[in-house]
Amino acid sequence: MIIDATNYTGKPQSGALSPCKSVYQGEIWGDAWPNAGQTGELPDETRLKSIASAWPTDRITWLNIEHRPLNNTFNSRTDSEIKTNIAWMIQILEWCKEANPSLALGIYSGLFQDEGGSIGAVDSKIATDDARIVSEGILDVVDFVAPSFYDRYDTDMGQWGRRAHRMLSRIRAATDLPIYPFLWDHYHDAHSNSDLRLQPLDPIYYSKQVGLCLNIADGAILWSHPTGWTLDDDAWLSRIESIEHQHRTGSLLT
Repeated sequence: MIIDATNYTGKPQSGALSPCKSVYQGEIWGDAWPNAGQTGELPDETRLKSIASAWPTDRITWLNIEHRPLNNTFNSRTDSEIKTNIAWMIQILEWCKEANPSLALGIYSGLFQDEGGSIGAVDSKIATDDARIVSEGILDVVDFVAPSFYDRYDTDMGQWGRRAHRMLSRIRAATDLPIYPFLWDHYHDAHSNSDLRLQPLDPIYYSKQVGLCLNIADGAILWSHPTGWTLDDDAWLSRIESIEHQHRTGSLLT
């Protein structure tokens, strides 16, 4: 399943892309955002339940809440701080579920982080983070896992593919939930090579990323910055439709 979280305006409809509900902080906190990002306060329960009750149940819903880290892989927080943040996130997810029990609900990225620039043995910090996510129970209140597979380090499919396989293995060891990695057709704005930051990925390279996620995960969530649709995007959509057709017919090779 290729899930469409892109923010193109004027994008044509395509049967190759499955819709989703994207929920950003401004929708969750309303007028309290962005100040709530500094204070760390919970959203208003009554208001959140009111809006969550209207979210669609015929597609996945993902929350973009990134200002309170749920692991220590790239942070220097105490174990107690991280556990408090996880409990805080669980409360938000539970309120959404109480208001709309049929939601297929998840959060962007925060549950499992990548291993950084080098690919070696999984270090103890990452293993501790993964174990904490399991033990604190947050996987019991989501319906899928949506790690970020945005390209922060690599420039070739071999290296990126090894990183993707390793991260999928870690998540599979922790949960049986569906896994829908996030993909972006641009290099991450914190890429290790500063010259590549926010530059578009080679179309073939990006297509292979999508194809690999279809083969080894349960799908992929495609994201983009808000931008107008162009003729170049027509070619992008044609490639995605071709990948989806190959996957559906069992002929997809990566």
